[in-house]
Amino acid sequence: MAISVLHLEDITITESPGGPFIDPNNATVGSRLTQTATLDSSTTPAATKYSPFQKALSSGTGTIDLTSLPDEDGVAGAVTFLGLRIARAVFRNPAANANSITITFGASNPHLLGGAAWKVILLPGESWVYRGNGTGEVVASGAKTWDLTGTGSQALDVILVAG
Repeated sequence: MAISVLHLEDITITESPGGPFIDPNNATVGSRLTQTATLDSSTTPAATKYSPFQKALSSGTGTIDLTSLPDEDGVAGAVTFLGLRIARAVFRNPAANANSITITFGASNPHLLGGAAWKVILLPGESWVYRGNGTGEVVASGAKTWDLTGTGSQALDVILVAG
């Protein structure tokens, strides 16, 4: 099965300055940052597999094993990223959660998505996107886990793409 991933990011800021010398018919200035990428098996980074899921914490902790991920139908363990590199990772702490969730490399068999000290802390309603460039760590039996820490039975929304 071949996949194609369209990743869009767009931030547009518009300001309406005021003052006696501002033309009210042409009174906006703006700034914009746009990044677009289409990924598939032939791009760098490559995209050949994906896994969208919600990871529930148990007693405030959880582990994501990159060699045993759910597929789009929620079938546990149906997708493995073994031998692949992470091309995109999107994490969202749902607004309904009461507290922050921390995402970092695993205590056992750590995968270093963002380097040797990577850690992301998301407050409820916040999200974070990782845009790989094709040179990140390969998922392997000794480099395959990310740990999650929060409180109680919170959940984290996750979409992962690898190739």
